[in-house]
Amino acid sequence: GTFTPNGTGTFVITYSYTNANGCTSSDQLNVTVIPPTYVTAGNDTAVCRNSPVINLTGTPGGGTWTGMGVTSAGSFTPSTAGTFNLTYSLGKGSCKTTASQLVTVNALPVLSVGAAANDCIDKVPYALSFSPSGGSWSGVGVTPAGIFNPGAAGQGTFVLRYDYTDPITGCFSTATKTMTVNPLPNVNAGPDKTLCNQPVVERMVGTPTGGVWSGPDVSPAGDYTPNGNGVYNLTYTYTDGKGCIKSDVASVTVSDAVQAVASQDFAECFGSPDVQLQATPNGGTWTGSRVTASGRFNAQQAGTFVVTYTYGSGTCKSSDDMEITVHPLPVLSSILISTCANIASVQLANFNATPVGGTFSGTGVDQSTSTFNTAGLAPGNYEVVYSYTDANNCSNTIRPKVIINPTPVVSAGPDMEFCSTGIPGQLNGSPSSPPGSWTGSVVSPNGEYPTNAPSVDPMVIYTYTDTKGCVNRDTTMVSIVAP
Repeated sequence: GTFTPNGTGTFVITYSYTNANGCTSSDQLNVTVIPPTYVTAGNDTAVCRNSPVINLTGTPGGGTWTGMGVTSAGSFTPSTAGTFNLTYSLGKGSCKTTASQLVTVNALPVLSVGAAANDCIDKVPYALSFSPSGGSWSGVGVTPAGIFNPGAAGQGTFVLRYDYTDPITGCFSTATKTMTVNPLPNVNAGPDKTLCNQPVVERMVGTPTGGVWSGPDVSPAGDYTPNGNGVYNLTYTYTDGKGCIKSDVASVTVSDAVQAVASQDFAECFGSPDVQLQATPNGGTWTGSRVTASGRFNAQQAGTFVVTYTYGSGTCKSSDDMEITVHPLPVLSSILISTCANIASVQLANFNATPVGGTFSGTGVDQSTSTFNTAGLAPGNYEVVYSYTDANNCSNTIRPKVIINPTPVVSAGPDMEFCSTGIPGQLNGSPSSPPGSWTGSVVSPNGEYPTNAPSVDPMVIYTYTDTKGCVNRDTTMVSIVAP
């Protein structure tokens, strides 16, 4: 039952069948063989990956396309690189004819333009790194050949584009590169300075902090030590977090310092009035113990003090010392004198005043006789003044005390008359405590007067000394009569 056409025309084909009983029957079929319609799929072609859809055209029309990436209507999508054998078919059965078309999908060029970059605005123009060469750049600040100029681009972020066409396949590709142009930091080396030619470190301060100093006689941290008169430029360089660098210059003028001179050392005595210290030039400051900033020195403490006069500041600061000796006052001492109103004078030496060599003055003092005179002074407490000046010409005074005790009032009693009985008579004076003492020709100290003895001198004396040692006397007359 297989018919293989072999030429055109009409052919009768008979089908015969014999059943199990041996009976045979047949039928005939007319087969007309016509010449086939041959198709063409068009010329082989090449496209680039991701090109627009290609509409393939087979002839005669009405056929069907088959193959990878193609629709039956002949729409081919070049999404994958490679060579594709696409078939165009027309008709069916023995009348079906086919034709093939090769479609080559070329890969797009692979471009490399590097990672995004950060540049400082002062960077010189430079060639971008990219491959393959032969394309064209476009964007802000870049030439077609790929020379990027940050200064021409200005501060900001820019997207540069690189276009490239493969000279063999004609396939086009593009790549972008992000360029950030950062501004330079705002750097300030600070104001210009005028310093003095002294080896005193002056700290230079630039902003922002964290930069580096350079120049004559300055450390990277900014410690500048003057070393000769002149004008010097010191540079402060700062690098920010983006790596951008900027410098600023501070001018330093160095000249000789004005020297502070304090007046001569001196000495004074404790307790002297405040002294205004002198120094040149005016306008400086005093420091040290017991001195004010303006130079008032207080001598209320004995000792040796070094005070300092300072003029200027920083590298122009100069100072001079002054030594001030505050001598202590001489230490004086004396004892209390107690005397009695009926004692005309007391030697000043009795005060035991030390150191010796001073002078006494005050009420009752007679310097010509070196005595304290009680004449005209009522009993009571008195002070004299003892003054002494030592070898340092420092003077001091004390006030020795004198107590003038009143003279005790003493009475020997009335005149007495005793009988010559042989029994002693008793004389009684006052005050009697403590008891006084009797004196006379026959009287005993305790006042017994013998009556059997003839009286030589009838006057007896009662002498009394009080607890202060003051003495007074009184007299009375004693007579002896016969009973």
